[in-house]
Amino acid sequence: SVKTVVVVGVPPPVSVSCAVVIVAPAPAEIVACTHGLSRFVGTAGVVFVRPQMSEAFARRGPGTAIRGVHGGLIGSRGMTVDEVCLDASGHVRLLGETWLAVTADGTSIPPSTAVIVTNVVGTTLTVRTAEEHWELT
Repeated sequence: SVKTVVVVGVPPPVSVSCAVVIVAPAPAEIVACTHGLSRFVGTAGVVFVRPQMSEAFARRGPGTAIRGVHGGLIGSRGMTVDEVCLDASGHVRLLGETWLAVTADGTSIPPSTAVIVTNVVGTTLTVRTAEEHWELT
């Protein structure tokens, strides 16, 4: 059996709204078919897709993980994009992003120089030159 419910609302004299809702019970065969189909698709995804995705993630490696913006960037290595001075006009490339940067000691750092992040204030990095060989590797 099909049940029909008609709801009519009359807002101020602009127009008349009408909504019709049809509620019909679904046959048991359709419910069983969709339930079986969803189980098949879920099982196929686990059996066939998951191993391929796991291999893709394993080939890519663990990636770079940081512990939040402020604490995670301290100690990270970056490369100066342009001259970094005491004012916030220089930029450093770090983890695929370009950040505003200032120097830790007030000296000027030329472009394409490896740097280490010593502090983060807002979105501005404080950096120093990475001169020691062990910091660059």
